[in-house]
Amino acid sequence: MQVSIYSYRMRSVLTLGALPVVTLAVCPVMDSPFYAAKFTVLLGFGAVVCLLLPKATSVSGAIHPEVDRVRHRVLPVCFGAWVLATCIATAHAHAWATAWRPMAEYGSAMAVAAALIRLSVERSKLLLWMSISASVLSCLVLAGWAGYDLPRLLTGATAPGRMRTAATLGNPLFVASFMSTAMWSVCALQRLHIVWRASLLLLILLALAATGERTAIAGLLAGATCWLASAARHRPKRAKLQIMLALIAVVALFAATQALNPRSLRTAANGRIFLWKTSLHHLPPLGAGAGSFPGHYAENIRDLAPYIPASNFVYVAFENQAHNLFVQQIVEAGPFGAIAFVGFLAVWFSSASKDRSRIEVRGALAGTAAFLASACFDNPLRRPEGVLLLACWMAVPYLCSGKHPSSTPTYSSGRSQNWTHNMLPLCSVALLIVACANAVCSYAIYSGEHAEQLAQWPQAEHWLRVALKVDPAAQDAHFDLVRVLCESGDYGACWAESERALHWVNEAELHLLRVRVLEALGRDESAQQELITARQQFPWSRELRLEQVASTSTPTFGY
Repeated sequence: MQVSIYSYRMRSVLTLGALPVVTLAVCPVMDSPFYAAKFTVLLGFGAVVCLLLPKATSVSGAIHPEVDRVRHRVLPVCFGAWVLATCIATAHAHAWATAWRPMAEYGSAMAVAAALIRLSVERSKLLLWMSISASVLSCLVLAGWAGYDLPRLLTGATAPGRMRTAATLGNPLFVASFMSTAMWSVCALQRLHIVWRASLLLLILLALAATGERTAIAGLLAGATCWLASAARHRPKRAKLQIMLALIAVVALFAATQALNPRSLRTAANGRIFLWKTSLHHLPPLGAGAGSFPGHYAENIRDLAPYIPASNFVYVAFENQAHNLFVQQIVEAGPFGAIAFVGFLAVWFSSASKDRSRIEVRGALAGTAAFLASACFDNPLRRPEGVLLLACWMAVPYLCSGKHPSSTPTYSSGRSQNWTHNMLPLCSVALLIVACANAVCSYAIYSGEHAEQLAQWPQAEHWLRVALKVDPAAQDAHFDLVRVLCESGDYGACWAESERALHWVNEAELHLLRVRVLEALGRDESAQQELITARQQFPWSRELRLEQVASTSTPTFGY
């Protein structure tokens, strides 16, 4: 039974309409406070794609015939094993409250990649949009480095230090991870003139140098090594020149990071090692579940607090990622899930390398290698643009390379077709619900914080409780609600809410609020005991060290 009828018109229309939306999600066009907007855009597009997939055509020209069938069958098996291990870890840890965000992001990105493959979108079109994304971001980074950063243009207040180069991603580290991965799309554009290619690469390298992030060096080294290893077999005459240029770029980038990054290499390495060791402390055998890293890390910090030397207090901070993709996979998906994830990546590299004679596939190999190298010191999969960027790179080898691919349709059984047609609309509805819930929750938190600034306590409490009804795991909403109730003088409700917030928020400021609330309720002994316990859990907190319990004074809340 034929899956669908091939339609070049539908493919062209969807390509023209979809790729700008893909660029909107891939290109970091919004600052980090607007993470919810990027998340909603990605999920909304994923939902639309799920509805279009049953009508899309899977043609034989979409996947290059050089891929051997054994590896092509092993690839989805390894991917399925990783997904299954993640779901088992999440179910065992009852972590669905935190897992829905990363799972929705991964599902949307996979739907986008599947649509690009099934609709036979040309590789050159996708690479063009990725190149535009990297180039636009580079211009914004250099403008910020020159003093015209977005905070200054929007609010008049210049961002401090290297944060001027954060452009639209909110952090120079995120910029370095993104651009060191996306820059290889410029190298893979076959029709791009060498002068334009060199100019765009120079622009991106200058922007990477302006960030002062060492993560860019790791991405550049891995991408260049993969690119040169693949290109040397096909164009050996250019290999020596390319190696020399790559070495010059790496040396120049290293010199720039040494000059611009205030942290020494030793300090940065010690901080990462401390973070990784703490993350792997008390590791659950099956994993803690998707999206559970912040809570797991906070719990480990509490357990290790009495044994952390004072010299390491500088490395202690609230972390929502492990700054290492593989460490975070071990924590969230467990050792078996991490092994399945690495196996999936290895099979993909083996499958894609069969067609490395094509420049677009070499770019995909280099881009994915750069992504994984930068992911050793960052976790781009924690951000919507990182998830979609990796999905696009991994889809490139399976996209068509010609302008008019073969229109030979594929066939599948009626049972398989019915199962697909039934599941995809359900996935689309689920993604739409998640996107709407995320948008409502983000708007409610914003409205609550705005009402708090205006000292409108009832309105602030109302909006924050709405956010918690939509997303019970919203850490910002939990902490903001405790603070609002404390500021409004409703100490009984504030104490009850702080008890519920302890499961989601593990910051010294929350315990400081609890101490002051107990004082206001006249429970001085309990306040003193709470302060002692908090100091044991957060020995690095200066605020807790300075806090004193005084039974004769009424606490004030200056927020």
